[in-house]
Amino acid sequence: NVGNAIAHQEEGQNVLFVDTHVGYEKRPFCGINDDNIYTFWDGGDIRRGGLPYPGCEPMDRLDSFLVNDFEASGFPIQKRSDRFMQEVVD
Repeated sequence: NVGNAIAHQEEGQNVLFVDTHVGYEKRPFCGINDDNIYTFWDGGDIRRGGLPYPGCEPMDRLDSFLVNDFEASGFPIQKRSDRFMQEVVD
């Protein structure tokens, strides 16, 4: 249950998907092709990946991971590349 929302007694959390629906998920393997949303692809085994950090970007269109409001937390913000944003829109 580590990583799940405290507001849900760490049993799961609400996940917003690109198609704009929200689902209550109890396990982290709920991204595209069961990608772990608690990690981002770090070039190694995509099922394990690395922990997201402020300013990290998806490695691929299929890379799914949690996005936090870093601006509110005081972490520096890095803008996503135009290439990635275009892929998301397409």
